[in-house]
Amino acid sequence: MKKEDRIQTLKDKSLKYSIKDGIASSITSNIDGTYIPQLALAFKGSSFQVGLISAFSGLVSPLSQIIGDKLMEKFSRKKILSIFIALQAILMLGIGVLAYVFYKGFFQDSMIYILICLYTLITVFGGIAYTPWFSLIGDITSHETRGKFLGRRNLIITLIGLAIIPLGLVLDKVEAMGYLMLGFATIFAIAGFAKLIARYYLNKHYELKLKLKKGYYFSFLDFIKRFDDVGKFAVYYAVFNMAIMIASPFFAVYMREGLSFGYLEITIISLTSSIFYLMFTPLIGRMSDKYGNVKLFFISCIFFSINPFLWIFIKSFWLLAIIPQLITGIANATLGIAVSNFIYNMSKPEHHALCITYLNILVGIGTFVGAILGGLIIKFIPSGFALSPFITIFIISGIARLFISVSLVKKLRETEDDVKRFPQIKMDPIHPLKTLHTDLSAVRSILRTK
Repeated sequence: MKKEDRIQTLKDKSLKYSIKDGIASSITSNIDGTYIPQLALAFKGSSFQVGLISAFSGLVSPLSQIIGDKLMEKFSRKKILSIFIALQAILMLGIGVLAYVFYKGFFQDSMIYILICLYTLITVFGGIAYTPWFSLIGDITSHETRGKFLGRRNLIITLIGLAIIPLGLVLDKVEAMGYLMLGFATIFAIAGFAKLIARYYLNKHYELKLKLKKGYYFSFLDFIKRFDDVGKFAVYYAVFNMAIMIASPFFAVYMREGLSFGYLEITIISLTSSIFYLMFTPLIGRMSDKYGNVKLFFISCIFFSINPFLWIFIKSFWLLAIIPQLITGIANATLGIAVSNFIYNMSKPEHHALCITYLNILVGIGTFVGAILGGLIIKFIPSGFALSPFITIFIISGIARLFISVSLVKKLRETEDDVKRFPQIKMDPIHPLKTLHTDLSAVRSILRTK
């Protein structure tokens, strides 16, 4: 077998390992994304403290990616991944231990602060591991097929991630029996073991020798100063993320405290968007390869802008599980692929890790500022104010998202090579049947994307 064919075979196997690693990792990420805020509330934490968890984790994760970049200069990417994913798994098991200790009655007044510190450390290790992983994926995928592969991978891992929905029912049952903390302990033990499985498959990954050319490095300050297409994208994405995080950490708190939903209801609503994400991800992946990523990013921003306004008026469990989550599912499907592909396509291979690190640092700053701002609004809004604190941050977040989408995001540009325009839809009020025919033709054109 020729060397090129052997390498391609190893790459193909690594694509399969990447999907398996993603499946295991999605179980962990869905558990901590859904149940960390709930555990914080069970530890007698306030809404502001729940916001601190999102703020700190959102800030330190991208900052720690600089460490990952530096480690790649001296160590293999697989070795970095193996060490820090193992540390994540151990600390995730540690959160389960915290729940058990709380159940036994120890350190109950300080447990929320221990949780904040422990989860922040988990995100630090995740940040260090992220850039080596991002670089590895760039090595085994090509420009022409990357969007399709990421779409397929995201589809599979999200589908498997829905398996945690029954855990909400378990928590409701054990809470009624007085064993809520034991339920949390079990759930986070599952999260820790799932992370170890992810580590197993990442260790089987094929790794090209990373060649970093002399002078490849440029500082974060240089990245900001030059403000090229990638830099603009990073800044706009960070500002938009700040607007998102004014409200995002508090939807789960609102469901628990404002709407009095149980753990099963919160879990279902939190993950229903994943079902819609599954439905749209394959199409979005193909659209990315054909129509480009800036257009997808703008669509995502518009859909994210609509979402918080829906939470103001909808109180029904089933309607919340369907309408806002449909919007969120489409937004997440477009955002995840658009951001990754834009960085891959608009930066040199040796700069992939640096660019995604600096982008995530800016996003982390936006996350920190937005989450802190939302928490402060909830904490200090006057009790006699006409609107509830939750409704207030939903309105502020929605207006900020919409303003940024319209005023900033539309200014972004990308390389026009191999990027087609979206089929134009012309409105003709005098000939509505002609308009309908044009609309259907445009939709068919998009759906034929390959």
